[in-house]
Amino acid sequence: MTLFSPESHERLTGTAWDADRVRWAIAGVVAGVEAAFDDGWPVHPADDHDSLTTKRLRSVYMGGAGVVDALHRLARRDFVDLSRDYVPYLQESAVAPMDWCETDDTRSLSFGETGIRLVLHRLAPSTANYDRLAALIDANAHDEHCELMSGSAGTILAGREVGADVTTSVEWLRSQRDEDGLWTQRGLGERPVRYLGPAHGFAGCVLALGDVGAVSDTVRRYAVVDDGLVNWPEVAGSGLLDNRETEAFASIPGISSIPILGNLFKNKVENKQNTELIVLVTPEITMPLGPNDPKPEIVFPNDFLKRITQEDVEKARKAVKP
Repeated sequence: MTLFSPESHERLTGTAWDADRVRWAIAGVVAGVEAAFDDGWPVHPADDHDSLTTKRLRSVYMGGAGVVDALHRLARRDFVDLSRDYVPYLQESAVAPMDWCETDDTRSLSFGETGIRLVLHRLAPSTANYDRLAALIDANAHDEHCELMSGSAGTILAGREVGADVTTSVEWLRSQRDEDGLWTQRGLGERPVRYLGPAHGFAGCVLALGDVGAVSDTVRRYAVVDDGLVNWPEVAGSGLLDNRETEAFASIPGISSIPILGNLFKNKVENKQNTELIVLVTPEITMPLGPNDPKPEIVFPNDFLKRITQEDVEKARKAVKP
């Protein structure tokens, strides 16, 4: 993740912190957002896809419900006073068609009706809305995504917030955890994948479950060093991990046994080695061979897995002879 890029961000200045100035700036942003409201807000050009059912998205993740939730969070902290009542808009959004026509996101916390009704519950709780929200959460208990945005991890968090029973969801998500501590996400693309982050993967499931075991071990196992800092890849490697720690001791007999002074004649070496074996497979469509067809030969990539001949072996032997 890039925290600063000259094309997108302004450089820090030496201007002293001024809380009033910050509040004034926030109030200005909110005023502009409220003024732009017209049955929601227009979709950002970067998010305008052919599969959208509307040009004014309504979901939490990229649409109006998320904007309304942010506005009310600022209002609850006394940063701003809102000029509109957004409850009718949320009520209409909850029964409107979902934002995307190619997927059924109704149960999704981030993209569907569940998220919209959760925001509505925060603003104007009602029995009817709670009952529908609880039904959506229960229906999402066995979702194959195993992540926060569309899967049961997200609806577990929603259920806990409103006091719904999420026992079935929790038990099922626990049962889907792989032996190495991660979860496999299905339905996010053409093939299963295993994300590490909070939105689509491991961290989001842990956030929902709260008390799963060996979290720190799993986090350390997939940590990498990036520009001298600890970081984590977006997707867990598909290879075979081998993490080994060895210790070697050496000492001078006799002298090393002398109390206190003997420590000067002892040596301890710790070695940590993390390796990952990744098998790359290239599938090819083949046709049946005829009785007189030559047998196909393996085509090796350039300078990789080079074929060793007997001549190469003889040259190597001559090179090592004194």
